[in-house]
Amino acid sequence: MNVDDELHKDADRSRRMEQPNPLTGRVDEIAARVRHRRRMRAGAGAVVAVAAVVGGAWGVTQTGLLGWEAAPPATPSETTPHETPSETTEPTGEPTTDPTDGDPPPFPADPTPVSQELQGNPDLLLVDARAGEHDGYDRMVLEFSGSGTPGWQAEYVDSAAEAGSGAPITLDGDGLLRMSLEGTRYPEDEEDLFTTPALDVGGAAIDQAYVGSTFEGQTQVVLGVADPEAPFRVFSLTDPQRVVIDVQETEAEEPTGDPAGPLEPAPEFEPACGDTWSPPELNTGLTIDADWGAGPFTASPDGASGGISTDAVITNTSSEALSHRVYTWTVLVRDGAVYSPELLGSDAVGDVDLAPGGTTTFSAGHQLWEYCEPGWTGVGPSVPAGTYTAYAMLMDLDAYQDSGTRNVLAVSPGVEIEVAQG
Repeated sequence: MNVDDELHKDADRSRRMEQPNPLTGRVDEIAARVRHRRRMRAGAGAVVAVAAVVGGAWGVTQTGLLGWEAAPPATPSETTPHETPSETTEPTGEPTTDPTDGDPPPFPADPTPVSQELQGNPDLLLVDARAGEHDGYDRMVLEFSGSGTPGWQAEYVDSAAEAGSGAPITLDGDGLLRMSLEGTRYPEDEEDLFTTPALDVGGAAIDQAYVGSTFEGQTQVVLGVADPEAPFRVFSLTDPQRVVIDVQETEAEEPTGDPAGPLEPAPEFEPACGDTWSPPELNTGLTIDADWGAGPFTASPDGASGGISTDAVITNTSSEALSHRVYTWTVLVRDGAVYSPELLGSDAVGDVDLAPGGTTTFSAGHQLWEYCEPGWTGVGPSVPAGTYTAYAMLMDLDAYQDSGTRNVLAVSPGVEIEVAQG
């Protein structure tokens, strides 16, 4: 089915019914169910339409965008009023934001702002709005009575606001796509004012759609989208006059599982003074990251202050739930050799229980004492002033308590720290 046929079919489904709309009063219930299955296609052409009064305006800032390459769907041939469009192959040539009537442009590689200049003096009154899911994209259709072609500007934005009141527009989704239409007018006597609340689309690309009332010759449309970097296209059709916004569905990242194969137990690793720093390769499913903050740092004079400390972030990067009893061990490395491994026994111990992708924090630190000094007595002295690389290690407490070995679950990336003489 070509684009014109799809849109006429959408229109037939959402025309005003002789009976009251059965969806009225059940929006919350329906929205909850739709959002629950929002990532599953319910089939092309699903349309949702409900009624209430809202207003629209815009005051927004543009977000950064990334590219995304995709092939366009099949499109209809150019049509004229009262003609039935014929099936054609996909459009060719470079993406354009100025399509011919009835011939939607391909989705662009980059979701950059698109616009079309106002042509002549259009006399357009918004009479209908509908949205639905299609194969590979979701569609929003605005239908107008009158003549002429509106101008528009569409772009991803950080925020949007209603006309007049300036109240923020909040929609489901991870981003906002705003379009401002020019050349529209407010209804005159005996003409109906079209109003609608946010349409719950629940598609893979569009979650919700907001249509504001016409204000000072402009009509605003805001879409709550699943991916604020998804390619989109805007084009117009005639007979009747319509403006169409398509947002392409982007592929959700599939769980990759454990990239290095099945998870492995924590290997033994006990760095000693003067050893070459060479931690083992790990595939335990856990990572640890430590941000020590800005230096320079000084050693703890009494064990209660100074030194370096942080709440290290522990992440489960595997596809299964992980549970361990753990402790941390911080090591200072200089010129590729272990200079001062933290004295064990003072750090916190505890449990880590993480679902796939889950994170938690765990304390880590070093008093910056020179533990490797011969005859070290238990307090100080400070390591010499200079630059060191600090590593936080996540250790397996069960292995130590069961067998007395030091087994490492994760090693943080090394962070250079500057130590000043205290």
